[in-house]
Amino acid sequence: MSQVSERAIDLHSRAVVIDGHSDILVAMADGRMRLSDRVQVEPPETWQGAAFAQERMMATPYQLSAYSLWFGCMGQYDIPRFREGGVTAQVMAIYMGEEHLGAPLQRALDMAAVFHREIEANLDTVLLATTAADIRRAKAENKSERDAGKIEN
Repeated sequence: MSQVSERAIDLHSRAVVIDGHSDILVAMADGRMRLSDRVQVEPPETWQGAAFAQERMMATPYQLSAYSLWFGCMGQYDIPRFREGGVTAQVMAIYMGEEHLGAPLQRALDMAAVFHREIEANLDTVLLATTAADIRRAKAENKSERDAGKIEN
């Protein structure tokens, strides 16, 4: 390992690393993943697709594949990946697609509820941060970087 790499690793391990946006609550609220589980998605070339994704693709104004619509950011965000990437804080968005606009408040409340259930289920490795002091505490308690995930609401 070069001296630059060692310096970069040291700086990263001491830094407070904040990811400012994730839509992972969509998959969590749909019951397709848990935050504590490392999610492995099927490669696009072998994925057989789903009727849900095919129908949704036809209803969207943007050109995303059925694969992208189905998996979204699954396989990118979970506590094991927060640990490995040295993430100190993760902001999770409450986002909904057009299919939920008939009852947006209910969907938003469902997403908030699943978020809080996941935090409660993983208090040994994460904490709910509502202030900058909470983020600093998470870093100090090692509830971030390679030893734990950190989530901010």
